[in-house]
Amino acid sequence: PPLSPEIEVATVDQLYAALGDPTVDAVALEGGVYQLNRSFEVGDPTVSEVSGPSAIVLRRPFRLRSADSSQRAVLNATASAALPRRLLAVEGESSAVELSGVDLTGGYSVDSWGGAALVLDGASLTLTHCRVHGHTMEAATVSTAAGGGVVTFGGGRLVLDGTIVEENVAYGGLGRAGGGGVANFGTLVARGSSSIRANKAIAVGGLAGGGGLNNQGVASLQDTAVLANEAIGDGGAIGGGIYNLANLTLDVAN
Repeated sequence: PPLSPEIEVATVDQLYAALGDPTVDAVALEGGVYQLNRSFEVGDPTVSEVSGPSAIVLRRPFRLRSADSSQRAVLNATASAALPRRLLAVEGESSAVELSGVDLTGGYSVDSWGGAALVLDGASLTLTHCRVHGHTMEAATVSTAAGGGVVTFGGGRLVLDGTIVEENVAYGGLGRAGGGGVANFGTLVARGSSSIRANKAIAVGGLAGGGGLNNQGVASLQDTAVLANEAIGDGGAIGGGIYNLANLTLDVAN
């Protein structure tokens, strides 16, 4: 149960204040665009395993939703190659983060996986009726790009429920690229008419694997469409939609 009643916020400053208040764990966002133009961390950063800058780092349970389904809230990381930051990172054994009815856009991560979101060991991220779009993960000085949209590690868990992951890019400038939409090294569950579409994994001089999904963990796709994704690699390409190297259960459209 929530620590306190859900509060409603309408500005970026109010959102940051709610995130930093340990008595608040449930927030309703009024419709509109929230420009997340700085990095904000909740919890002790000295024990962090998050690499690269993030607009929001959460190390505790939190629930965030659009207050009005007819006017969605948009979280925009306002990032670029010159000013890189992913939108969200979640870490910690007790960090269960839930977003509902929210659009996530504008993440650009350089040499650190996950353009939109990073889910680390022990943490979980549930996206319900969300849209994850317009993010990039660029490998400029490292050999592999993974997770243009979302990446999960080890004990991390990602749930997509009625969520669209689209138009994200994993770009390997020096070698391999995988998971333009999602790169899963932990646990992934996609369900409820979710879709992973129009994402790209682009590898310059290396192998591209999984324009939509690169799975090296445990993944279950139920009632989920995977379509119009691309893997493009100078060293070859495998799986425009899905590249699976581990445990994958499919019940998908297209």
